[in-house]
Amino acid sequence: MHPRLLAVLVVFCLAPPGIAQATEWFVAAGGTGSGTSASPFGRIQDGLAAARPGDTITVGAGLYAESLRTVRSGSASAPIRMQAAGVRGDVVVSVPGRVLRVDHAWVVVEGFVLDGQYGPADTVDVNGGADHLVLRNLEIRRSSRDLVDMAGPADVLIEDCLIHHALNAAGGRTDAHGIAAGPVSDLTIRNTEIHTFSGDGLQVDPGRTAPGWARVTVEGSRIWLGPLPAAENGFPAGTVPGENAIDTKASPALPRATLVVRDTSAWGFRNGLLANMAAFNIKEHVAATLDRVTVFDSEIAFRLRGPGSTAAGAHVTVQNAVVYESATAFRYEDDIELLRVWNTTIGGGVGRPFRAASSNSAGLDVQNLLVLGPRPPEAPHASNLGVSEDAFVDAGAHDYTLSPTSLATDAGVGLPGVTVDRVGTSRPQGRANDVGAYERPATQVGEVVIHAWRAAAVAGDWRLEADTSAAGGAMLRLPDAGRSSGVQALPQDFFDVFVPVESGRPYRLWLRGRAEGDRTSNDSVYVQFSGAVNAKGKPVYRIGTTSAGRIVLEDCPGCGLSGWGWQDTASGIGALGPLLRFDTSGIQTIRIQMREDGLAVDQIVLSPERYLVAPPGAPRDDDTRLPES
Repeated sequence: MHPRLLAVLVVFCLAPPGIAQATEWFVAAGGTGSGTSASPFGRIQDGLAAARPGDTITVGAGLYAESLRTVRSGSASAPIRMQAAGVRGDVVVSVPGRVLRVDHAWVVVEGFVLDGQYGPADTVDVNGGADHLVLRNLEIRRSSRDLVDMAGPADVLIEDCLIHHALNAAGGRTDAHGIAAGPVSDLTIRNTEIHTFSGDGLQVDPGRTAPGWARVTVEGSRIWLGPLPAAENGFPAGTVPGENAIDTKASPALPRATLVVRDTSAWGFRNGLLANMAAFNIKEHVAATLDRVTVFDSEIAFRLRGPGSTAAGAHVTVQNAVVYESATAFRYEDDIELLRVWNTTIGGGVGRPFRAASSNSAGLDVQNLLVLGPRPPEAPHASNLGVSEDAFVDAGAHDYTLSPTSLATDAGVGLPGVTVDRVGTSRPQGRANDVGAYERPATQVGEVVIHAWRAAAVAGDWRLEADTSAAGGAMLRLPDAGRSSGVQALPQDFFDVFVPVESGRPYRLWLRGRAEGDRTSNDSVYVQFSGAVNAKGKPVYRIGTTSAGRIVLEDCPGCGLSGWGWQDTASGIGALGPLLRFDTSGIQTIRIQMREDGLAVDQIVLSPERYLVAPPGAPRDDDTRLPES
């Protein structure tokens, strides 16, 4: 045998089997073949039956009436991946009841719509063997039971998902949860929206099952209720059907469960079918930290419950939180043993900052609390302040960042673990910590407002055009030719603007755009930066790479478009994307490149303060024209 041929054979035989033999299986609606790209399967289940560790099942656009079930496990280095081709919504799997059952480990499911048609089973059923599961970029909808029900798997990630409409009107109202979890460990729910349920957005371990649950994290998510716009699965229009955003249960006979909620918003928990509706109902044998949380439009923001007669009360820390437009901010019950309320802001429209229910206040530790109004008696520490609206940038718009003359600046005390504020600014910036959820930066780089027509470089088909509705009377427009593109390291159609920044300071980017014909096929761009980093200092969204933020004008599926509108890199009503930081101070470049043509841009705002938590204007029909900085 020729030595070169022998070497090739040796390399082939020694290659890791999960890599050397990995196969991509193809499924297409109406297919009758063997799973190749030229001859795809017609059923997704056929792909699951065929897939081995390291394989990928790619499902083409269409409607599939199947109840799916995993067949075998992947491995850490070779997971089994089931992915929808195209964008979320192109592939819909829909049957009455259970749509997907996961019994095996190291599985990734991505990009599908899973529709249970209000059937009598959980839409997604995750059993105890489904360790190391990833559910990413899914829409999971319409169940009379739970939308995602988990037994006791370990290391589960639910990321970038939309989970909605778990409704059961039996007996007037029956629990149907967005996500229900048993004795899970290392469950992470990230950048996910959960809404419209007749139970809880997330309920953890209703059965209080051994060995108990641990290390549940919810971050960057939105959980909400609202009056039903029309009759739905037995509930009349106008009903607010559910209970809580998050509800915990845990046995006192098991190790104390641990929960972290951060960078998450909850709203709409009022005027429902039950008394004492609360966004966060934290109770029983739990240690919970809620950091950088926002609650509004609710009867109770935080319902925090002590041992009572069960000897299993919650230990809770709430820090860097903002509460407004709620009847009660903190309801503490049953002689709660440990409740820390640190560096929190209670804004406008709150009836009672605190309310006791069968509880003394001995377990309360309230420090660095900032209240719009008088200081409550439950907050006697000298670091707690009651202030007027002039302490904030814009209290009327619920912007509770501190004004330049705020009495809260440098008026607080240092607290263990509270080293940054709710937008990532280090504490303290001055001689002492600020009071409330925000730390006012010691240096004040102003808001950066750029009119797009002043771009430093314009390439490809972007055109400078006069427009009386645009800031400065002009805009950059990419004419609609029906084109779209992924992120390009060397794009053809882009424009660059220069902005001054301060290293390490958090910023939020806003863009005002207008989609041609108000069509959703014309409403998005990619954004890149010359020196952006994430909160850990790692490069992100860099020019010359295929990493980019995505700005989409339509703020939710079906919300529609109308005229000019502001958006950042988030997706969803009221959602906020990740904050940006920069590795060096000075002039940085922002690049706007095509994702879909047919978009006009007139303003770009890079905000270190005023627009960190709220846009400069409306998401549609906007007439905000800011002066250039």
